[in-house]
Amino acid sequence: GEADEEEEDEEEEEGEGVAAATQARRAARRAGLRALWARYCGLTTPLAQQLCEQLRLVLEPQVASQLKGDYRTGKRLNMRRVIPYIASGYRKDKIWLRRTKPSKRAYQILLAIDDSRTMRENGAGAGALAALATLATGLTQLEVGDLALVKFGDGVRVLRDFDHPSPFGAEDGTTALEEFQFDGEATPARAMLAKAIELFDKADGSYVPPPTAPMASASGGAAAPSGGGGPAPQQGGLRDASHQMMFVVSDGRFDQSQIAHLRALNRRLAERKRFLVLLIVDTHGDPARSIERERRIYFDANGGGRSAAYLE
Repeated sequence: GEADEEEEDEEEEEGEGVAAATQARRAARRAGLRALWARYCGLTTPLAQQLCEQLRLVLEPQVASQLKGDYRTGKRLNMRRVIPYIASGYRKDKIWLRRTKPSKRAYQILLAIDDSRTMRENGAGAGALAALATLATGLTQLEVGDLALVKFGDGVRVLRDFDHPSPFGAEDGTTALEEFQFDGEATPARAMLAKAIELFDKADGSYVPPPTAPMASASGGAAAPSGGGGPAPQQGGLRDASHQMMFVVSDGRFDQSQIAHLRALNRRLAERKRFLVLLIVDTHGDPARSIERERRIYFDANGGGRSAAYLE
């Protein structure tokens, strides 16, 4: 009786102690990563400011958010014009404001970071995280619009979607540092681009789910599709696709067998006016391992081979 109750109390206290210790370790790790993210942001502040100013010239505002002008009709009264309007015997009736000049950006920008093992082996991991801090800080300062983040290593994982309710901040950066281990055995660039197209399509309203396998009918055959074969893809979407772009941060070591597929997916992005920027983080320690000096053997249809620079 009493001995059993005391044993149960001791086990419960022990379990609570383990849970508290685990939570304390997680909190300490989180605090360390938060400090590390702040250090990355501090080191890249000048670059982020330069990026912000350069993109300010390139990424033009698309949404008219400020009320201006003197019009006979509009959305809101210009109170400074009301008294002159009354004094003029209601003749000077241009007393309304309209939203005419675009002043707000509404882009959708995707950041894709390579989380493969080659990033660590080539000394590109820290550079990739610094690039992430630069891009995220610069784009957030510009108030560019919606920012999404994915990592691709053994697979593709969305860390932040376009519909996130708040701007990219310190907590997002801390979570990113938790996720990136640079230990993936593969670099699934093909799957990453396919996922990027899916995210863009969902964001602009043009996404169509892949067709499902037809269900067998009672007679044993495939059931006939109803309504003419399902929904047709939307061509335009709800948003201009030219307002969508992505930055891919990688060491540039992609599987050569994927090159043809990558070019096809890049063409799909270009057809929808979606801009892709590849940022290659090169090795700083050993110039001999630089991607600029790397060469590959390419074979043609006749079986002949030639040596060429990898970046070609």
